[in-house]
Amino acid sequence: MKPQMKKCWSQVLGFIKLTFHWGYIPFIMYLGFLKGSENGDPITLASLVWQ
Repeated sequence: MKPQMKKCWSQVLGFIKLTFHWGYIPFIMYLGFLKGSENGDPITLASLVWQ
């Protein structure tokens, strides 16, 4: 692979890693607030995934 392509892939993967690193927890919190609590049950990952 050419050095330019390696640099391009490195930048793309770095951006994906940065986006996942800073966006994962806010996204999970968004899902929790979007669905809300039902009947006073705590919000769990299972309740967010399976409705």
